[in-house]
Parts: sequence; structure tokens; C-alpha cells
Amino acid sequence: MKKLIKKQWVQEILAFIGTLYIKLVWYTSRWAVQIHPESQKIINEGKGFILCFWHGRLLMMAPEISKIKAPKHMLISAHADGKIISKTMSYFSVKTIAGSTKKSGTKALRESLNLLKGNAIVGFTPDGPRGPRYSIAPGVLQCAYMSQKQIIPITYSCKRKKILKSWDRFVLAYPFNKGCLLIGAPILPPENKEAFEQTSSNLKKKLDALTNEADLWPY
Repeated sequence: MKKLIKKQWVQEILAFIGTLYIKLVWYTSRWAVQIHPESQKIINEGKGFILCFWHGRLLMMAPEISKIKAPKHMLISAHADGKIISKTMSYFSVKTIAGSTKKSGTKALRESLNLLKGNAIVGFTPDGPRGPRYSIAPGVLQCAYMSQKQIIPITYSCKRKKILKSWDRFVLAYPFNKGCLLIGAPILPPENKEAFEQTSSNLKKKLDALTNEADLWPY
């Protein structure tokens, strides 16, 4: 199976099926979309920002993100499963930055910074691609610090879902559903490297709180 998934034609088929499923869930469900006013202002200004969400909440991000009128990119692993996600995102006008920013100075980090400088949106799963679950990798902090762009947390949940037994507890939404997509208040980038830990703590707290709010959403 691992060898099969590495084949490009298999990745194309899986990405197409994944895209159809996401669209089926999105258009057959009733979604409540709530955006914090400060984040809405940043989105409207079109000056670029960093978008963050947990890896397990990745499935239903694309339809809403695709509505934002700005170049959209997402940092995705170069592994086979990452390539499938990348091909799926491309159907929603979200381009890919392949690689990892765990180490500063990498090609992925430089590309992210150049895109942010051009007022693009760059998406991160700060606990991806391999975990630990609900942790903040240093790459997103480095990117925020070097670009001085704000971080906007986002999450989703739904009434009918299956939580997979994967490392990220991936949330699989069912079609003909009720769901919510929440965009929280922006987080200021760290002013210096000494502020990384505080910014990391703030980001984790806001993502956790936003996710808990979504899971408890009153449908």
C-alpha cells in the first residue's frame, strides 16, 4: 500500500475523490461561520497573514479559505500523504509550499517569508506533519517573527463526525450535517526571540479554546 500511494496517478485519484467528498460535505451541510472582528479587518486589508489550525481539523478548511481574495498557500509535507493533501488543496485554489520549517533558514521558510512579504496568506498546521498532537512547532513562530505578520487561528467541528484513531485524532465530517467554522482573534508575532515561548503558549491556548468552543457549538 505504501508503494502504491507513492505513485502519482494514485495520488491524483485519491486527491480527486477527497475533493469530491469535501464538496459533498460542505454543500449538503449547514455551516455557521464566525469570524472575530479583528481578524476580519486583517482579511479585508489584504496585507497577508499566517493562518493556523490543528492537523486533525484540516478536512473542512479549504472551502472557506478559498473565499478569501488573496493568494493562498499552505505548508505541506513533501511525503506521499502530503502530496495527496497538496493536490486536493489545489482544487480550492490553495497552492503548496513543500517541506518543513522546523529548522530556520530552510527553503520552505524562505518561500513562506517571500509570500508573506507579497501579502499572501500562508497556512500552517503547527502540530504537523507528524505531531505531537496539539503542539506548536518552532517554524511557525520563526516565520511570524521574521515576517512580523499576525497569526490567525481557525478551526471547525460538526454535529455528526467520526474521530479517527490517528496520531492527530483526525475529524472526519459526514455529509448532510450541521457544522461550524470559527476564526479567532489574531495573535501578534513575537517581537524578539525571547518572546517565542509566550507567543507559542498564546497560540496553543487560543487554538485549544477555539476548538473546544467549536466542539461544544449549540446546533
